[in-house]
Amino acid sequence: MDNPVETPKPELISMWEEAIMTTTILTPKEYAKNVKQLCNDRRGYMKDEGFMSSGKAISLTFEIPLSELITDFFDTLKSLTQGYASLDYEHSHWQEAPIQKVVYHLNGEPIDALSFLVHEQRV
Repeated sequence: MDNPVETPKPELISMWEEAIMTTTILTPKEYAKNVKQLCNDRRGYMKDEGFMSSGKAISLTFEIPLSELITDFFDTLKSLTQGYASLDYEHSHWQEAPIQKVVYHLNGEPIDALSFLVHEQRV
């Protein structure tokens, strides 16, 4: 499928899966609270937290859906940490997710360019 409009009817789909990424964020300690909040807002799950450089920096490991990372996550992270944070991520696994199809119509016709798939929490 190339377009969300082309997805099968919901009753024909047994489940949706989304890619989950393991992310490692390095940031100065004073920005850790903001980074944790950003990751939680993006449906992240904290796996590990460690201090570096005599407690001046912190390493945070989260599992975050790829769809949450590709929509301005890096820009927001840099903004919250005044450019000091670094981000590394790799694919971890696929996870079942409640995905909804959103299709906008104009005069009864679906508009392909405005149609998208989204997690149920974001509808």
